[in-house]
Amino acid sequence: MAPFRARRPFAYLVVAVLAAAALALPALADSLALKSGPISIFTAEQPESPVGKLEFRGGIVLRASDRRFGGLSGLRVSADGARLTAISDHGYWLTATLAYDSRGFLTAAGDAAIGALTAENGRPLTENRAGDAESLERVRGGWLVGFEHAHRIAFYRDTDPIAERSNRFSRAAPFPAPPGLAAAPPNEGLESLATLPDGRLLALTEGLATAAGDLRGWVFESGGWRTLSYVRTGLFQPSDAVALPNGDVLVLERRFTYIGGFGSRIVRLRYVDIAPEARLEGEEIALIERPLVTENFEGIAVRAAANGQTLLYIVSDDNYQSLQKTLLFMFALKE
Repeated sequence: MAPFRARRPFAYLVVAVLAAAALALPALADSLALKSGPISIFTAEQPESPVGKLEFRGGIVLRASDRRFGGLSGLRVSADGARLTAISDHGYWLTATLAYDSRGFLTAAGDAAIGALTAENGRPLTENRAGDAESLERVRGGWLVGFEHAHRIAFYRDTDPIAERSNRFSRAAPFPAPPGLAAAPPNEGLESLATLPDGRLLALTEGLATAAGDLRGWVFESGGWRTLSYVRTGLFQPSDAVALPNGDVLVLERRFTYIGGFGSRIVRLRYVDIAPEARLEGEEIALIERPLVTENFEGIAVRAAANGQTLLYIVSDDNYQSLQKTLLFMFALKE
């Protein structure tokens, strides 16, 4: 693998955006009565076994009577695995603690808080098309959020990086959008944001097609966005992405058919391949389809375990529908 190359212009841009958000008002948080229960990815028709290059390490179903809960898309988990942060397609952000058993398997979630994402003018973005938040990434001093319908990226400054439970996001500050993003279909925009260890930012759309039939993406480097493309496989489309410590990127893909229901795929992009004008094609490391338990998985996160193993999380978007579930699964990646 080629050595990482520092690209300071991106860091300077984040500092500038931080300055623009410095006087922003905090977004108020409310406690959320979040309930969770165990669920396995395996069914009677599919006994427990490796899922591709993943080993199942526990799953939970999340529930709350609060009408704001649901629609979870972008996902990040703290380095120690103690807390998750997610955003929803109705313009809310959510945090919750995570619990594990003596084996390190995911068993529960609780101590949750929820709040509204806000616009640059401080007004809440909830329950309108402008609040359709789909991608989430942790960056220096705060968070980047990608939105659909009103296609754009916003930066949210941490008002208190230590107290992760409350006041999680401040008022939005603008962040440069990739050129051509506005042409994406309304509901198939910026689903994936991933920061590489060298400071670059990878962005992938769900449905903005190139002339060759691939999907449009970009990489932010040297002070600006550069185009690239992402090869789609069958009906699968990217729904989130996250970088591994070595610079490789895991992309979560999903599909839906009326006969087969939801299916998900996780592919791995090599760090050395991520460059302007590249045509990215990932290696499949896991396929989640029936008879495994499936849902509309739209968020992916990773962290390192104490033993150095990579742990991977995926969360589902229930579309605020009673017949769907919010599932959180954890896996160990077999390198």
